[in-house]
Amino acid sequence: MRLSFQNRIALYYSGATALLIGLVFLILYGIVHHTVYRHLSQDLETEVKDMMSSVGARPSGLYIQDEEEWAERHHQKVEVNPVFMQVSDLEGRVIRKSVNLQQDALLVHPGLSEVAVFDATLAGAPVRQIQRPVADAAGQPRGYLSIAIPLQESAAALTNLRRILALAFPLVVSVLFWVARLTAGQSIAPIHELIATARQITRENLATRMPMPSRQDELHALSLTLNELLDRLEQALIREKRFTADASHQLRTPLTVIKGTLEVLVRHPRDPEVYVAKVGQVIHQINRMVHMVDQLLLLTRYEAEESVPQRQVVPLLESVEMVWRRLGPVGDTRLQVEAERPYEVYGDPYHIEMILENLLGNARKYAPAGTQVTVRIVAEAAGVRLHVCNPGPQIPAEEQPHLFDRFFRGQHARDAKVPGDGLGLSIVQRLAKLNGYGLQVVSQHELTCFSLLFPAGEASSLPLSNA
Repeated sequence: MRLSFQNRIALYYSGATALLIGLVFLILYGIVHHTVYRHLSQDLETEVKDMMSSVGARPSGLYIQDEEEWAERHHQKVEVNPVFMQVSDLEGRVIRKSVNLQQDALLVHPGLSEVAVFDATLAGAPVRQIQRPVADAAGQPRGYLSIAIPLQESAAALTNLRRILALAFPLVVSVLFWVARLTAGQSIAPIHELIATARQITRENLATRMPMPSRQDELHALSLTLNELLDRLEQALIREKRFTADASHQLRTPLTVIKGTLEVLVRHPRDPEVYVAKVGQVIHQINRMVHMVDQLLLLTRYEAEESVPQRQVVPLLESVEMVWRRLGPVGDTRLQVEAERPYEVYGDPYHIEMILENLLGNARKYAPAGTQVTVRIVAEAAGVRLHVCNPGPQIPAEEQPHLFDRFFRGQHARDAKVPGDGLGLSIVQRLAKLNGYGLQVVSQHELTCFSLLFPAGEASSLPLSNA
């Protein structure tokens, strides 16, 4: 049988409470039992002290010193709650006993040298009995004084207590179960609300969020965690939709070019040189699509913050020169590096190379033929700043806020048909944000400079090397 969460909570709570109540009942019964028997033992000890003055001892055995006192004070008739007394010798033979014993005798344990209190039976009924040795003037034991008290009333009271506790236990546990079930139902009511809300969330209304309980408890933490999960899912879906839309939009042009080129080729036979040229155009468009898809996937991954920076010491000047060599020559554009010393920064080498590759690649594309791209590295109070500058047309002020938008290309890039897909600077901005680097752009007086600040501090320390 499958129990609901509410019933399981109530069952676990009532089960644990039942164990505790059972333990309390046992302790209570034990205390009452101990108290009753302790009082009986105290009564017996009092009776023994009173009777010791009436019993004497001599070498020949025990005797009653004051017969009149024995007859007057002690139990010469049957009582409702009698006290039974008996004097016996060392062998347990009865010397004298109270009238209420009639034909019966109290149990005697020969050989006892100390006072002993124990339970026994008298005529089939339970009694509480004390047995005390009686010694003569020389200190030699000559017999025993035994006194007993009936246990019927005490036993009946304890029996009634056991019955009451036995009847009360299941009743209390049952009441506790239903109270716990009601309380659990009220406690998990927010969970039912969360379930109802979760069932309403679909791909179309992923912006819906879980209700937040007013109390700052575990349910509040659960709702907060679920909402954070929904935030991540929504952002992932947005990135997926954006990637799909961007890919379909940007791939349409090269696919159209490829389709048109191939259609022209199959209309009628052409010279081999024409085929080679057209196939080259197709390969160029395919390479463009591959590069664009790679850039889109890279940007999507960085936007999802799936790439955790793996920080280490990176030689900045060496990285600049290595990336420039990897980009390869473009006409007679040169690289000019200005640095007081080969600075080292603390960061992810792959991310730094990706940033440099895009900044240097852009500067190289937009620098006029015969000019140079300048990289300047300087130390500042806030850290180490790297400038990548290239001469060329000034970027209009209205275009500068959009330079880091996906697929944005300025008017000059479109007019001059500068190759590119408008994703490089978006990747640079995302990587700079991911690593905590400052990124700025200034374009004026026919010079465009992108600057990257590697901040000082624990997150991006700046061990400077003079090597």
